[in-house]
Amino acid sequence: MEVIKVYRTPWINMFFAFCSFAAVAGGFWIFRVQTDLFSRIFAWILIIISGLSGLYLLYITLRGWGKKIPFLVISDESVTINTHKSQVFGFADIKSFRLFSIESQKMIAIDYKEDVGARKMSNAKNLGLFLRKRNIDICGAQEAIAANYLSIKPEALLDLLNERLDAYNKKARG
Repeated sequence: MEVIKVYRTPWINMFFAFCSFAAVAGGFWIFRVQTDLFSRIFAWILIIISGLSGLYLLYITLRGWGKKIPFLVISDESVTINTHKSQVFGFADIKSFRLFSIESQKMIAIDYKEDVGARKMSNAKNLGLFLRKRNIDICGAQEAIAANYLSIKPEALLDLLNERLDAYNKKARG
């Protein structure tokens, strides 16, 4: 089978970057209009945090868009997620994929096989262990893939992942 690449749509990040820059403009307005110390400190904090957030969103969006870096790479044996670092999830470690929602955000849960899930929990450090336990409380799985704002619908992505997982399991059995 061929390698499938799934891309993030850049428009949602561009919208959030625009909102960040609008907040920067609001910070400059507050700084210019207000004269008390608290308002000026608040304005500077707003300008700095919103400005850096907007620049970061703009950077990651243009870097991913310009270099054509896919968010997901689905091969015959694994799924690779490219965020600030690449994570590879081998189909040999995965029991199933399933769709769930938190508010309007659709996500695909990665259900590990029992031994793999236990190994990942035991290898996790303090913050990682806390996040894995929190994810289990929220969705019943240690890790999940954000499925909104991609070049493929979440349901179609789930079907594709489960097809690849089934094909891998059939090939591994014989």
